[in-house]
Amino acid sequence: MDAWRNSQPEQTRHRPQVIHQLSKVADGLLRDGADPELIRAALDEWDARADVHSPNALRWLYDDAVKTARATRTGPAPATTPAILGDSPRDQRVAEWRQARELYRAAQAAAQSAGAEPPTLHAIAGGMTA
Repeated sequence: MDAWRNSQPEQTRHRPQVIHQLSKVADGLLRDGADPELIRAALDEWDARADVHSPNALRWLYDDAVKTARATRTGPAPATTPAILGDSPRDQRVAEWRQARELYRAAQAAAQSAGAEPPTLHAIAGGMTA
């Protein structure tokens, strides 16, 4: 925590109470076996996001860092996971929804990087989106 705190510019350092709360959360993550490098990445993300105020959000940002690190090493997760999803109609709808969600997110990211308007969702019969 000290190394992260000292890497912040002097005039924009967080209040000591906030640093103390972040330290408690980071200590808990370390006790649970968390990767210190990913905790550092989560701290940087916590600091960079203006919409995140609570030090407790560090736990979820750490989880996001773990997922990002895993995706970087192994590639994107498959649309369906056979161990979780079966062949029932509901499971197939869930798999289709997940696939549609991933396609939508990819289209959003592509539009954002191209500086275009992001796509909008439209409801269609059966609850799927297009």
